[in-house]
Amino acid sequence: MLQEEEANTPCKKVYFLVQCMYLSHEAAPYHESYFELVKEIQDASPSSTFFFAQINEHIIEGMYYKALKASKELIKHEEELVENAKQAYK
Repeated sequence: MLQEEEANTPCKKVYFLVQCMYLSHEAAPYHESYFELVKEIQDASPSSTFFFAQINEHIIEGMYYKALKASKELIKHEEELVENAKQAYK
């Protein structure tokens, strides 16, 4: 489980919100924050759209565990982008 204070990147915040949806009996209160964050991330990183399409589909279907798994892949993608950016500036 990811603790809120460990959600220190945009994609980890997405994971945290999806985790909250998964653990909650009522996921709707998290939807607004989630979709606002998704828009911000997609604006900054259009390559994340593929991941969000999967995550969103799982959320809409109420399949939060699958959304969590897809969110982990999003975090890996974010880590790759950060690493590539670091390499480009060496």
